[in-house]
Amino acid sequence: MKAYKNLIKGMIDNQEETLNMYNDIREELRIRKCVFEGEPFKIALVPMILKKKDSDLLGSVSEILYRIINKIIKASDHDKNMAPYFSYKDIPEEWLSVDKGYKDHAVITRLDALYDGKNLKFLEFNTDNPGGKGWNDIFEEIVLYHPAYRELFPSGMSLHKKSVVHGLFKAVMKSSSDFWGPGEKTSVAIIDYRESQFLGDGEIVKDYFLSKNIHAELMDPRDLYYINDRLKYKGTVYNTVIRCVKSQEFLEHPKELEGFISAYMKGHVCMVNSFKSLLGSEKSMLAMLCKMSFHHYFTEKEKDVIRNYIPWTFTLGDRSVFTREGKEMETKSYLIKNQENFVIKPSWGYGGKGVILGKHMSSDKWQEAVYKYGGETAWIAQEYVEIPKIEIPVINNGHVEIGSKYFNLSPYVFGGKYVGCLGRISDLPVINVSAGGGIIPVMKEEESEQKR
Repeated sequence: MKAYKNLIKGMIDNQEETLNMYNDIREELRIRKCVFEGEPFKIALVPMILKKKDSDLLGSVSEILYRIINKIIKASDHDKNMAPYFSYKDIPEEWLSVDKGYKDHAVITRLDALYDGKNLKFLEFNTDNPGGKGWNDIFEEIVLYHPAYRELFPSGMSLHKKSVVHGLFKAVMKSSSDFWGPGEKTSVAIIDYRESQFLGDGEIVKDYFLSKNIHAELMDPRDLYYINDRLKYKGTVYNTVIRCVKSQEFLEHPKELEGFISAYMKGHVCMVNSFKSLLGSEKSMLAMLCKMSFHHYFTEKEKDVIRNYIPWTFTLGDRSVFTREGKEMETKSYLIKNQENFVIKPSWGYGGKGVILGKHMSSDKWQEAVYKYGGETAWIAQEYVEIPKIEIPVINNGHVEIGSKYFNLSPYVFGGKYVGCLGRISDLPVINVSAGGGIIPVMKEEESEQKR
């Protein structure tokens, strides 16, 4: 796109103007609560613009994966063959047994993918507590509003529809209605610990619900109390909860959260997502999807999506694997022999923690990891997917220059509908904001009025 090339050239040619623009954007991020660890998010100088066909592919595959995830979560109730694939990471089984009232347990999902314009692969699913639900729209708004991007998006803010937070609103309201029935008025508690780095995200979500005349409040779950079969905060009843605390984090304060857990267990609050959604975040679910013995749960279209868009994954608890040539091999020996072709991850990990890239480490360290975690069903091996890079303007020691960044795409699917996409960039192949990465706004081609 000519306008995109002009924008990049202009940023390189007008260094001082670009630096001032970036400082303005950082201040805007600070004002609008897009802050992590006390600082505004690191955001790319230019957005990523997806062609319509790429955006449509990302959306359609993501929606099918949403259905697949929720099918597996439902089937886990009665299919005992699934049990070895879920480690739960100390989550009490009784928390996971609550089912009444929930049509889908993983309503709020973010699916993490790599896409280079040709190959699309989904590496993991985030269904326990996907972040960025409020922030993502702000990243897009800043691009659409700022004069520097006017040539890319001449209509500016008129194009923006707050698609992610609006999709969240619709999904949560539908879940609450399904849970309570039509007679109950929805009141929403957005829960996160007061010391969390993600409170700004929750504030944005709260403000949107309030703008739609739905009572909502951001609060620490330790401040909720349970009385007369109702969950309350400062005297107000809240019947629906948007959970911004990971399942494991509820184990940190058992006494203070006793009332909240009781309300959940007894079906006196609708929690989006339920604790059972945790199963979708277990990376071993992808190993299950790669097993033909579970494919009877899926339609032909769903099986095609698994074959085409999920990299080969198996647990390290598997004693042997069948290679693509059909040869059976002992798992540890196979991984050592094919180091560059695999990644090892903890099934329950998040934020890039514990990820071991065979291609980026010594053979001794790789072999040590294989033997350390070999035999563990709570660890997976996944076929390595080349991490794409993007060439964009970056600020380096006060100068604007072209730099190469790894990037990934994370589509949001709320209530079964694709609503938008988070883009992340990094100097490192393990891409995560909490590990020092940054954000690149992801825009759809049809939002631009430039000639192609």
